[in-house]
Order: sequence, then structure tokens, then C-alpha cells
Amino acid sequence: MLRRWPYPNTAIARGWLSQNTRQPWLSRLRLHQLFRRPIHRTYADCEARTTCRTTAKLDQSLHARFAHGRELASTRTGSRPPWYDKRVMNGRRTLFLTERYLPVMSGSRLYHHEVAKRLDNVVVVTRHERGDEAAFDEVVSFRIVRGWGIGRTFFPTLPRNRMVSLMTEYLPGAGAMMFWSLAAAIRFQPVTIHAGDGLFAGMAARLVGSLWRIPYVVYAHGEDVSGFEQRSSLFSGIMKRIFMGASAVVCNSRNTADMVMHLGIPTERIVVAYPGVDTARFGVLPQAADGAASSPGPVLLSVGYLIRQKGHETTIRALPQLVKEWPSLRYLIVGDGPEKSRLESLAVELGVAANVRFLGRVPETQLLEAYRAADVFVQPSVVVDGVTEGYGIAFVEAGAAGLPVIGGRCGGVVEAVVDGVTGLLVTPGDESDFSRAVSLLLRDDDLRRRMGEAGWRLAQERTWNRTLIPVVKLDRTLRSRELP
Repeated sequence: MLRRWPYPNTAIARGWLSQNTRQPWLSRLRLHQLFRRPIHRTYADCEARTTCRTTAKLDQSLHARFAHGRELASTRTGSRPPWYDKRVMNGRRTLFLTERYLPVMSGSRLYHHEVAKRLDNVVVVTRHERGDEAAFDEVVSFRIVRGWGIGRTFFPTLPRNRMVSLMTEYLPGAGAMMFWSLAAAIRFQPVTIHAGDGLFAGMAARLVGSLWRIPYVVYAHGEDVSGFEQRSSLFSGIMKRIFMGASAVVCNSRNTADMVMHLGIPTERIVVAYPGVDTARFGVLPQAADGAASSPGPVLLSVGYLIRQKGHETTIRALPQLVKEWPSLRYLIVGDGPEKSRLESLAVELGVAANVRFLGRVPETQLLEAYRAADVFVQPSVVVDGVTEGYGIAFVEAGAAGLPVIGGRCGGVVEAVVDGVTGLLVTPGDESDFSRAVSLLLRDDDLRRRMGEAGWRLAQERTWNRTLIPVVKLDRTLRSRELP
């Protein structure tokens, strides 16, 4: 028997909300999302909607990259999706709670989306962001509830310190996530919960799991665990209690799993599921277009969020030495972030501004052009205040594009880069060691080719359908306890 919300006035509250969510004073809270008609589209439906929508509504890169089930659409027919189960579709849902979700791109957001695509009858509860989220939500075949206040920083102009962050970011963020999680749980009556983030989503998952007496799963990405351990003993203690109460903790690498084990989580409750890669994106790379991605000399490429842990500073500081041997060398940086202005100033200060191109966020076609033009992918990750890369999916994606890679020997990068096979690992923050690695690859065309081929083979082994098998098995094991 499916366990329901134990309090009798729930039906009255649900009925009142369903009739009043369109009132002006409630519309800003976006509560109407909880009462939209259920979405049960097939993979073929999603493929058709994806190809029919105009690029004015949604960028073509979004279609190619995020259309739900596009790989299976060509192989499966019929009116029912491949995961259809009469018992599952009869209201037995899974809640996926997270602050970080598409269409804004990052490694963890893509990871959450790929997991949600593979869960049975899932409802995603996440933050409301400006952008193409409405068009994106229409493409996917499951419900996405974007709650007002989740992940929002109030009074952002105030000078930041620990107390201000607590009052304007952490407490409102936790409260909003709990509110929307409770509302979604009352509305959809889930049988399992997945918390994509360890703190706010984890707190909400623990609360809902306790009230509904259902299991919950927490995801750890490495940066979140090490970051809170270094910055706050309070949040570290809260996260430990969340992990201890979870039925399982899913880690994106063995390095992250070691961090979680140090918190006292038993090994048998830890599941490692590496981020994967969509190899179909890199099946046929376009020729580099004239402009930003084309260059007469060698090209180094970085793709990712511009934060200190990524090691862009190490690459820029090594450029003066490299430019002496390759005057036409270009360094392309794809992505945006808080470090952009500082990196631009550093390039000017070192006299290599002409060799560095900040491309910002680019559409899919331009990103593939950059991969096509590049000779080496570089991301010499470093440790900043105890925080480093949890895994480094960008290295595997570069391998799928046939590029040799150079990464920093820290965190989960050592699991994404096979040193001496798919690329080279260097000492974090050591510009001389990094320069030697780049010079070695640029001087040896055959070595670059061999490493690029090895990286491509590794990417074929780490597709999303393969790396997320442990998560799918875990979810179905937890759901089977509730199914008759």
C-alpha cells in the first residue's frame, strides 16, 4: 500500500490551491506549475516537437543536446515510452530536487538532467531562472516545477560576509527548497526522492522522507563536500546528518566517494556513477569556420565555468614562454564566470592579450568548431581553499572530440585523464611543468594523434547510458519496495 501524507486536511489544501493558484497575489509564486495536466509524451513525440520548433524559440544546440530520448526515438515505436509501466504511471512518482538544472549549462546541471531522464515517472523541482527555460521545459517528457526563491540571493548589493550570506542566501534558499519540496510531495505523493545537491536539496529530501516515510538518495559532486568541510563546521555537520540518513549516496568519482567515506558513511551505501558524454555530438565535427576558432598556429582550448579551480590562470601565465616558440599560438576560452575580468587583466599584464580569445558562452555549432580547430585541450586544475574538481567531464568530452588533454593532478581529474594514454597530468599551479607538457604535445604530431584516439575510445566506454546504470538500478530497487 502506497504511503500517503498522514494528515487529513491535505485534500482540502490541495483543492483550495488548485482553484486559487491563478490569483494575482499567488501567481508570482508559480504555484500553478503543481496543477498543470500530467505530461506523458513518448520519445517519438519529443523528437517531433524538437525538430518542429523554430530556433527563435529555442537554440538549435538545445535541440541536439537535450531532447529527451532522441537516441532511442529512432529505435523504439508504439504509443508507449520504453519505461512505461502501468503501476509506475499510476501516480507513483519520483521527486528530483536540485538548485542546479538546465538550460543554463554546467557539468552538474547536465548530470542532473541525464539522471532525471532515466528515472521512472520523475518530477523535477528546481530554481526559476531567466532564459529559455519555458521552451526547454516543453521539450522534455517529464514535469519540471521551477520554484520561486530557490537558489536566489536576496539583497545582492550588500557587502558579503558570513552573517550576510546566512541571512540573504542560505536561510532563504533552504526555506524555499523545503516549501516547494513539501508542496510537490503533497501534490504528487512520491515513493522515492533524489537530492541532486547535498545541502538545501538534501535538507528538503530528509524532511520529506521523514514525513512520508520514504527513502531518499543524495548526490555528491566533490566540490560541495570539500567546500563546506573547509568553510563551515555547521554546514559540514548538517551535510553529514543528511548523508547518514540517506538510503544511498551517489558520487561522481571515487575521489568524491573517499570524501564521503571520511564523513562516516558506510561503504555499502556509496554508489559511484561517473558523468558520461554524448558521443553522438562529436560523431562528425564541422570544419572550423573563419573567425574566432581558426588560427594559423597551434590552438589550445579550455571549455568550462571560469573559476579559480579550473586553472585558467596557470595556462595564461605559461603563455609568454610558449609564445617564444610558437608566436602564432592561440588560447581559446569557452565559458563565462566570475574570474573572467581578472583573467583578461592578467593577459594584458603579461603581454599575451593578442593570443587569448574569450569566446564566452557559445552555441553548439560554434563549440564544435572550436573543438575542430584545437590541437590540445588544457585545464590544469588547482586546489583552492581545499576545493578542487570532483571529476572533470570536460576532459572526457574533449576525448570524444579526438583531442589530447592536459589536466592538473588533483581531485577527480586523475580518473578522467589516463596519464600518458589519453593525455598528461601536471603538478597543480606549476607553470613550468604545464609548459613542458604543452611543448611535448605540440612538437609531436604522432603523440597527439595517439592520445586523441585513446581519449575517443575512453569516451565510447563512458556514455551516459553506461555510466548511469548504477543509478537506475538503485532507483528501481528502492521503488520495488513500494510496488505490489
